[in-house]
Amino acid sequence: RPRAGRPGRTRLRRAAARCRRDAQDKWRNAGNGNGLPGAGAAEDTPQLPPPSFGDSSRPRYNTGFRFDRARWEDHRDETRYWRWAGTLLGSRLIKRTLPPAIFLAALAAGIQVWNVLSPEVYAIKGLPLRSFALSTTFVGLLLVFRTNGSYQRFKEGLTSFVECLYANRNLVRQALAWLTPEEALLRERFLEYSAAWSFTLTYHLLYDREEPGDIQVLRDGLASVGCKPVTIDRITAAHNRPTYVAQTLSLLVARSSVSEQKKTEMDRVLTKLLDAMGKCERLRQHPIPISYTRLTSYTLLFWSLGLAFAITPPLGIAGVPVILFLSLALLGIEDVGVQIEEPFNYLPLWEMCFANSMELWEMKRQALDIARNQAAWDSDLADSMTLWQTQGTEGARMSNGWSPDFSAAADAQAAAHEGHGDDIMPRAPPLYLSEAVRREYGAAVGGDEALPYGDEQTRQTQLGEDGQAVRGGG
Repeated sequence: RPRAGRPGRTRLRRAAARCRRDAQDKWRNAGNGNGLPGAGAAEDTPQLPPPSFGDSSRPRYNTGFRFDRARWEDHRDETRYWRWAGTLLGSRLIKRTLPPAIFLAALAAGIQVWNVLSPEVYAIKGLPLRSFALSTTFVGLLLVFRTNGSYQRFKEGLTSFVECLYANRNLVRQALAWLTPEEALLRERFLEYSAAWSFTLTYHLLYDREEPGDIQVLRDGLASVGCKPVTIDRITAAHNRPTYVAQTLSLLVARSSVSEQKKTEMDRVLTKLLDAMGKCERLRQHPIPISYTRLTSYTLLFWSLGLAFAITPPLGIAGVPVILFLSLALLGIEDVGVQIEEPFNYLPLWEMCFANSMELWEMKRQALDIARNQAAWDSDLADSMTLWQTQGTEGARMSNGWSPDFSAAADAQAAAHEGHGDDIMPRAPPLYLSEAVRREYGAAVGGDEALPYGDEQTRQTQLGEDGQAVRGGG
């Protein structure tokens, strides 16, 4: 979501507003009888709009980090040079590097003024440019190593946080698939704590102190994804909130009625969840060695100072803008490396958490829809089996394995179920069924000789002259 007030970003702001409205409409409509929080109860459905997660104590650098197709097209547009040039003065990077760059430009201007006003014997002749040409490789390598190390930390931080979200989804998927219908309350509690886990991790990574305003940000985030007030109170009262939520999920898994093998698999996902959390904590608490960062800053500063003495005397007043530009470029590269060294300050973690929590509740709705469709499919399958056993006995004894009466009855059944789409059991020979079902059918109708597709020889008799199956085939 682009920051308000940025010039030249009207289209992006409108697109972001549309995306927020679409997400809010989807979230509002998701709980209308589809099993979203509280099993579809309207009073338990989270209310939008969600909190903005605005916070003056934490700077927000890149609020539009999550790109969609429209933003990628805008990002690659050939007019980006002119659009971004309009945001140059409002750039945080420029604001951070402009003070030392102005100091170096003022030094170059002072050198030029001194040379103009002082006698020639006292004029500053300047440093040899050859010495700076030899040291340029060293400075370039120093910047490359610094920025590469910072980018690797940024990439690892993003990967670790996304792994946490993916592991969270896998855990919910397993719970929705394996918990029985009698464990509906346990499943609701499991979903509630799973939706809260990413928010607790984000708060754990971004905030060091326990201020009332900071705690309220977490409470608003938990409330926006359907957590009950008693759950919010328990989570916020814990010292290490992510581990508290993970331990609660482990206890819920232990209390479930799933098999030991499935419990072991869910515990493995929880272990992966905490391992990714440990990587995030390591990146948050342990920076690149401070001595390396200081060496890079000192080298760039003194190298730029010497460059001002080397360039200004031969270039005159033209050396002032040259020094200003070079200082902004070099110090800007170094500043980017310092800023992305701690990746969680740049990532839109709150927005990622909210989107992940919406996906979890959507997975529950999908699981309920799949269960209903599967129940309808099983019902149609049972009807087909009953019709097959009652109407197809005589037809099964025919040479081709099918009876006209049975085919007509199956066509009538398909017409009765018209509109079910792919849920209806297809009218096909018994080859679609398992071997055990065919054996049971054969025993019911009087032996293996009655099986249409009982063995390979009988199966070959069902092939036409061209070698293709007459009806359906496995």
